[in-house]
Amino acid sequence: EMCIRDSSTRVFALCRIAAAHTKAEDKAQALATLTQASEVVQLLSDERQEVYGKVAIASGQAKAGDREQALAGLTQAIEAVQDIQDQMSKTPARNAIAEALAKMGEGRRALAVAEEIEDSMSRAFALQSIAVILTERGDSRQALETIRKCENSYPKAFYLDGIAFVLVKKGKRAQAATVLKQAYGLARQCDQESVKTPALRETVLGSIAVRMAEIGVVELALEMAEKAENKASVLSKIADALAKAGEKEQALEILKHALDEAQNIEYATSKAFVVSDIARILAEAGDVKQALEVAEQVDDKNRKARALDGIAVVLTTESTQDDGTFHPDRTNAGRMKQSFSPEEKRLAKQLAEAMQGN
Repeated sequence: EMCIRDSSTRVFALCRIAAAHTKAEDKAQALATLTQASEVVQLLSDERQEVYGKVAIASGQAKAGDREQALAGLTQAIEAVQDIQDQMSKTPARNAIAEALAKMGEGRRALAVAEEIEDSMSRAFALQSIAVILTERGDSRQALETIRKCENSYPKAFYLDGIAFVLVKKGKRAQAATVLKQAYGLARQCDQESVKTPALRETVLGSIAVRMAEIGVVELALEMAEKAENKASVLSKIADALAKAGEKEQALEILKHALDEAQNIEYATSKAFVVSDIARILAEAGDVKQALEVAEQVDDKNRKARALDGIAVVLTTESTQDDGTFHPDRTNAGRMKQSFSPEEKRLAKQLAEAMQGN
């Protein structure tokens, strides 16, 4: 590592070496290597690289068992953020610090750092990331305790949605439902606030609605969709979740509504994006014929191509989710089909012609 001249590169190289020592159970050598990295980080003139270097070192120290030094390093990183001149660069730096603190179980300190992020959308995503990290650590109680300190309703709702996301993945649907109802209540209370942050409002409403659909609380999910500006987009996402869960008939009903709502979208680009998604989800829900018809309505060539590709995947592969169980990290696509029905062959031919004509 002594041959590396660039100080920033050397800091991260030393952190990688320390990680290898930690993995090999040689924590003393890992900490010694991180001490070298701490010396090098003082030489950095770029404030952003200094913050990222301190975060990387602290993360390594935590994994190697020196929690006290790690927390001290993150405190220094928080102070170093103030020296960053570019305001936009402060956001990812604070996010990195907040995530590092959350991974150490320091939920309240992580939240305090995230609350310093000025942009409301970035702050909301930072808060949700903290929620996910804490809940994945098994600290869902701390995650819920931590968010009580947050005053801003929409970021708070998004944070709760992050907790629910992990609980759904862990199969804890009853707990997820309780958390989502809290998120739903917050989202309903803050319509006035949404005027200032419409993009955040749409993101939060859509995310909560999809999570509700995943655990089978479809009525509330649809109610959330009705509050959204882009109803078609949220409805299509709800239908996507239901199709993946094996609730294909219900998904198809919602997609009809989504397609009707899509006709009201003013901007052509936004409309093409939503309609192409609807086409793909129609195929996943079992109606390949209508999926092709809807795909033909997409004006944007790139979006149309994506829709046709998605339909092709559904048409040519076996479903892996016939049990109707929702698997958040899996798609419906499985192994390649070995045989095709006459109807599937006809649709495949129609699909090939649509692809050639695009």
